[in-house]
Amino acid sequence: MISHLILTDISQENIFNTMISKKAQGMSSGQHIAKSINVGASGERRFYDSCKAAGMNIKKTGKKSDIAHVDFIVKDKVTFDVKGLKDSHKNGNILLELKNVQGKKGWCNDQNTPEWIAFDFGIFFVCAKNTHLYELTKRFATLEVKSPRQKIVYTKVIPARIAKTL
Repeated sequence: MISHLILTDISQENIFNTMISKKAQGMSSGQHIAKSINVGASGERRFYDSCKAAGMNIKKTGKKSDIAHVDFIVKDKVTFDVKGLKDSHKNGNILLELKNVQGKKGWCNDQNTPEWIAFDFGIFFVCAKNTHLYELTKRFATLEVKSPRQKIVYTKVIPARIAKTL
């Protein structure tokens, strides 16, 4: 687990490419998309720097893997998807995507892809094994809460105290 954070100047050339599908882009304002890209790239940069500072071997994945929710490979084999610092994190909660805007499996799933999710909480990352997070979600939340505007399936916001059981 990543237990510390190194802040870096993110104004440097950004090697991190946050992916947003065309369908998701069509559902959001340009301002929201720009904010999402910045939040994602910032979180990925800080996660990368934290792993490096801890002496871990970390590699950024390419576009194809990024689309499949694999942002990094740590220690040559462990896959991570980094979730940037969202407003829900600032309130001590996480929001889980069980199905994406295209109706396909979301990044929180029982397929172990990615193996780990790293949630950015600003001064630290909470890292959870994806399959454990999915199983925990099935125990504590309704898995099919539909958003009337977007018709996307999300789980309820999970309090961080429940995530501590991971």
